[in-house]
Amino acid sequence: MKKKLSITLIVCALLVVSLIVYASVQNARQKRLDAERVAAEARQEEIDKRREEEAEKKRIQEKIDEIEISLERELKRRKAERETAALKRRVDFTISDDSQDPLKVAEFKSNEAFLKVKAAEADLELVNKAADMKEKILAGQSEK
Repeated sequence: MKKKLSITLIVCALLVVSLIVYASVQNARQKRLDAERVAAEARQEEIDKRREEEAEKKRIQEKIDEIEISLERELKRRKAERETAALKRRVDFTISDDSQDPLKVAEFKSNEAFLKVKAAEADLELVNKAADMKEKILAGQSEK
């Protein structure tokens, strides 16, 4: 009987030990699953952050592209207006009696050169304004 009781105690002790080992294994498994879940969430957050950054970069590039397109259009419009006005002035001058006077011709050419310089200055100012706008947009991006 003592032998039977001893065997029963050993079996019970083995059951308790196996339950403790099983609980430890389950606890370790749960910790590993939790760590994997946290890592997956961190990866997803990083992916979302990159997507947001890419979307922001795309929006900024679109703004810059809009500025450049607007600048090109404005420069083309101004150039066309200047060319039309210059052609009209040349036609008017050619038709006038002054076109035969060398002094008047020189004065006309001087005025035309002056107008070209002023137009170039105005275009440069417009280009500088567009560059400033781009810089502000990019500076706003770098602050974020």
